[in-house]
Amino acid sequence: MSAVHVLLDLVYPSRCIVCRELMGPEPPGICPACLAAMPAPEEPKRRVEFVDRKLYLFSYTGKYRDAMLRYKFGRRQLYGFVLGRLLGARIQSELAGQYDLISWVPLHPLRKLRRGFDQSRLLAKAAGKVLGLRPQLTLRKVRNTLRQSSMPTASARRANISGAYRVVHPEQFRGKRILLIDDILTTGSTVSEAARTLLTAGAAKVHCAAPALTPKNRSR
Repeated sequence: MSAVHVLLDLVYPSRCIVCRELMGPEPPGICPACLAAMPAPEEPKRRVEFVDRKLYLFSYTGKYRDAMLRYKFGRRQLYGFVLGRLLGARIQSELAGQYDLISWVPLHPLRKLRRGFDQSRLLAKAAGKVLGLRPQLTLRKVRNTLRQSSMPTASARRANISGAYRVVHPEQFRGKRILLIDDILTTGSTVSEAARTLLTAGAAKVHCAAPALTPKNRSR
């Protein structure tokens, strides 16, 4: 990420978060061209254990992948509000009536401290505003695992994340359907472990929603 791009994002906050072209006086977001060109995720081929319904906005490729990397590692919290609103609108359209509360897949406190924010929580807050729901904390990450993207195989990802979460106030979600918000789904190991933990604590069902789904040929 160049210093010029960082400066442009500060001086012109109404640039498209994907292509960075100016959008005029309207609030920051995604321009019509980038919205229309969003690469469809390869959802029908992806199985995620312990998760019932899954929903994504786009495939984690090209300039959309670059936007997600800027969001996660470039401290572009504004991107979370833009993507979260889009995700909330899609949830409202496709999952209405299928969940009782929304939550998120949390970062470990040390990872959050280094990054400066929890990207999935920010997405959940923005989506919740669209849905008229305040996200509820249901999980804490109690083990600071290695980055899932550094794991060479799907089995290594599952082993890395196993037992990493603990439930918070299970009496508040027991018997309820939970919609978990994440940022990027690759093999699904992280959200699967989060869902397993919630179901073991008494949740009725777990669905997940995320802006990006990694193409299957890149998740191996």
